[in-house]
Amino acid sequence: MKKWIFLIIVIFGSSQFLHSQEENILKIEGKGEVEIIPEVMKYTLQVSINSEAQKKSLDDLNQVVAQITKTLTSIGINPDSIMTESFNVDIMDGRYNQNIETQYIANQQLSFKSSSKSETILSILNAISDLDLPIEITNQAELSKKQNDSLEQMLLNLAFKDAEQKSNVIAQAGNIQIEGISRVDYGNQLEPFSNQLYALNEVVVTGYGSQSRSFGNYNIPPQKFTKSIIVTYKIKTN
Repeated sequence: MKKWIFLIIVIFGSSQFLHSQEENILKIEGKGEVEIIPEVMKYTLQVSINSEAQKKSLDDLNQVVAQITKTLTSIGINPDSIMTESFNVDIMDGRYNQNIETQYIANQQLSFKSSSKSETILSILNAISDLDLPIEITNQAELSKKQNDSLEQMLLNLAFKDAEQKSNVIAQAGNIQIEGISRVDYGNQLEPFSNQLYALNEVVVTGYGSQSRSFGNYNIPPQKFTKSIIVTYKIKTN
């Protein structure tokens, strides 16, 4: 009987110890937020040429691409930086409809990059428009390698600082003492304040969709980047 009583006391005592250890912590979400104007603009050009002969559609496509390359080179774009992202020939078969001639549609998608300065963007768009050719143009602002390399460190520094400021406010209000950091959660996991997956390692980007585009003006607005971490502090009640 004494052995059973001793075992129950040990188990009960261990449970109380673990419970009290779990209670003496403070979990804080730290968030870093940075606004950056991207230094790079990526352009995607879609060219489609159709003809009743496959060879002619390909020859005409080659001529258009050559004109585009020559024009872009004349305004300072390195021809080696103009890349082909996709190429294909679609066939609109008229064998089953005598009213439709068989058409061959040659498609090529080109891409290249420039600086995001307004005057550079406008010179490129105007040069392509002046060709008066069947070219679809889309573009997207991007961070440069230098900006990307420094972004995550900046966000993490700000997130830790934010968590520290919040913990100090709570400690003062709750009359508790923070003894140090016990754990930092950084990555996909269950969010500690609910039962939902919390994507801590994702950088959230906003801002590109609201940029101003008007004649004679192409200003790139800053993009907002945010990143979160969960910092667990060991605390002591006063």
